[in-house]
Amino acid sequence: MGIFDTIRRFAKGSASLPVPVAAAPSGLSAAKADFTASSDGTHQRSIWARYEVPWNLSAGGPYAHGNGSFLARERNQAKAVATDLSTSDPTLATITLNGTTHAVGTGLTLSSKLDAKALGITPEQARELAGQLERAWKRYAESPDEVDVTGRHDLHQLVAGAYDHWQRTGEVLIGMEWRRAANARFRTRVNLLDPDLLDVRKTITGPGPGEYTYQGVVFDANGKVRGYFIYDATIGHPLKNPISKFVPATTSWGRTRIFHRFQLQAPGQARGLSPLTPALTPSKAKDTLGEFTLDAALVQTQYAATVESELPPQSALGALRTDDGLSTGTPGAAAGGVDPLEMRAHWYGQNKIAMKPGVVNALPTGDKLRIHRSETPNSTFESFDRSITRSAAKAAGSSFEDISGDFSQTSFSASRLATETPHRIIMRRRRDIVEAIYKMVFACWLEEAIETNAIKLPRNAPDFYVARDLYTEAKWLGQGRVVADPLKAAQATALELEEGLTTKSDALAERGLDFETVLEERKAEREAEIAAGFSPDRPKTPTSRTPQPDDEGEGDQPQPTKPQRKNGR
Repeated sequence: MGIFDTIRRFAKGSASLPVPVAAAPSGLSAAKADFTASSDGTHQRSIWARYEVPWNLSAGGPYAHGNGSFLARERNQAKAVATDLSTSDPTLATITLNGTTHAVGTGLTLSSKLDAKALGITPEQARELAGQLERAWKRYAESPDEVDVTGRHDLHQLVAGAYDHWQRTGEVLIGMEWRRAANARFRTRVNLLDPDLLDVRKTITGPGPGEYTYQGVVFDANGKVRGYFIYDATIGHPLKNPISKFVPATTSWGRTRIFHRFQLQAPGQARGLSPLTPALTPSKAKDTLGEFTLDAALVQTQYAATVESELPPQSALGALRTDDGLSTGTPGAAAGGVDPLEMRAHWYGQNKIAMKPGVVNALPTGDKLRIHRSETPNSTFESFDRSITRSAAKAAGSSFEDISGDFSQTSFSASRLATETPHRIIMRRRRDIVEAIYKMVFACWLEEAIETNAIKLPRNAPDFYVARDLYTEAKWLGQGRVVADPLKAAQATALELEEGLTTKSDALAERGLDFETVLEERKAEREAEIAAGFSPDRPKTPTSRTPQPDDEGEGDQPQPTKPQRKNGR
């Protein structure tokens, strides 16, 4: 379809446009360059020529125009390849598993931070209400019957699955259902959906006046998301409804119905791009390098053997053979006496060379047995493999040590520096994706909990719909960061507390702990120890340890002592 046909159909208000199908990549132009193309965009990289890439990019809509169009052109292809390789390629599978483990772990814990002054209640009421929220939320989040619309997974497992899928596809799609279920107190249900259920064919026009649709997402005149065109699919059913239906993003009073989240990479972006996309090419290169190296190693296990002789060329032996390939006589039958070639042929006919262990082969005088082996074409495999692994890890926001598990050449200080940037990337992704899911589900659940009196507000507290943001204000704490030397990390934290550079609340949050929860547990333990007759004295501070060097020739060096004065000087 030409540009004039596109404009003509747009002017007529067509509800959708034909899905463009890209041609086979016999030669990629610079305008069509993607992660499989060479640096100049003129041809496909050799490593992808051995991979069946889905070139039918049916992502719907005109890609040459619109915000985030460069992401739309590459999204479906990157999603398909990332989904495939993340289950079969060791590097991408490790990146995906480690990413979900670092960002989600065993789940995030609610630490309610109610603003007593803004809510118009006393600090004591705020603390009591926060404790009530945390206890009730924990019971709800850890119950599959309460959370999951299928009753199979708790909220932490659903979030981990959503984040894992986000790494492959770049998007999270969740439907918030209102359903009654047996053995469940609440009706707020989480329905984890596949982003492929969004109807990407819906483009240009919207269901209402002043609305427009781009790749299945409906926007109003101001660019705010109004809803989505979603296919109806039942879990366990092999088919989905071929006709999508419009589902509003929220209810009329603001409750979330469809949650669609991705990391923003371009103004006006409507769909997400897999964060694994930059790591696809180096990961595939690493896989190809390993495959070819393995093939070379297998060839090396094979051999060929030849016999070297000082006699004239083998063509002279042809005179001793007839058309049927048999010798024309016996040794010594040739004219002029004994023919050495005939003798040698007769000898090899009677004595076969056996290439077996423990067998000694006897050769005629002057002959030598030579074994030929294949040589490795490249002796720099390890260094090149490390380089490719490092490139793939950095492109995906991770570190070489975390992906390879090789810390043999890394000191304590270097390991902290190597994981510092990936840790910040994980924290950003945790906030953008993981915390956003928890906050959304918590807000929906809290609305129902307050309306059903499962959570009782103080008498003078405002209504939930008036102060929704104040009631949902909280910190979401994940698992603490793993450190190479816990003693050094603890000493650094103690020094920061002593110098007033941090607070106990923040220090505990770094370890994934809530200050109020720890305070209550310590109080309970102290009271239990006193009741049992144990001394409540605080433990003594452990003696300081002289820092040891991290590796030979580096690390913390012992401090020089002050020289002693002699003779009173």
